[in-house]
Amino acid sequence: MIAQRTEYLVETAREQQAPWLQDLEQVADGTARQELIRDIAAFRERYAIDSTAPLGPAPSGHDTLQLRTWESLRQQITVLTSTAPLNHSTSSTASEIVHDHAPLKQHP
Repeated sequence: MIAQRTEYLVETAREQQAPWLQDLEQVADGTARQELIRDIAAFRERYAIDSTAPLGPAPSGHDTLQLRTWESLRQQITVLTSTAPLNHSTSSTASEIVHDHAPLKQHP
């Protein structure tokens, strides 16, 4: 049931050409990308993220599970975008993908 919901969220985002999905779609096809997109879609729904950036702004420290999940997904985006070739001639860095094209915040 959860897998079906997640697939529905991803397909809906693709059909609506959701801005948060556009840069992620440029990363070369593969299982890792598909899993990451599904995880991000589920994260966005669970935490009501409506930002054009895949993860929205860094959550406050009040919800530690949300913050840990955000940081994990952010790291996965960084790894995927730094190791995978892009499908298109325009490329986006992990920093641009995660934060509406703004630099990543450094955490102590």
